[in-house]
Amino acid sequence: MYILASLGVILVLGCYGYVRSRRQRALDEAWEAQHPRAAFEYCGKTLHFYEDSHGNQVEYFDPAGRCYLWYPGNPVVLVGQWRCDESHIYFRYGYNTYNPVTGLIGGRWEPCPLALWSTSIVEAVPGDILGLERRLPFVLKPRPAIRSIRDLAASGRQ
Repeated sequence: MYILASLGVILVLGCYGYVRSRRQRALDEAWEAQHPRAAFEYCGKTLHFYEDSHGNQVEYFDPAGRCYLWYPGNPVVLVGQWRCDESHIYFRYGYNTYNPVTGLIGGRWEPCPLALWSTSIVEAVPGDILGLERRLPFVLKPRPAIRSIRDLAASGRQ
């Protein structure tokens, strides 16, 4: 009897997750129809950011809406999602993520005004020049500032 009740709970939770993910996919598709990623000037590019609070950050924005963040000190590339509208860029990283500067836990879409976000862009180059979709090149240091993404790709070290 206990086993049947447990299986029932698992089935209900599984169905809830399936319905929830279908609903989220539908919402995401509706968003994309209104705000196509391809129109965003940084879609399909690798960007180098530098700011005092985080130091160096490098992120690739793929055309399908995934982003690959190479964050200083992290032993892995942080995979998330991105989307934008006319005035904001939105990021969603996993529920198991944490931003040490803002104190925010991942899992939800976090908006950032484009005007503010773009102030820390140092360089943008077409494509995933560092292969962040596949691997972590090495553990990134927050400082000193990287001279260029192309130099970083060529050297393989900071």
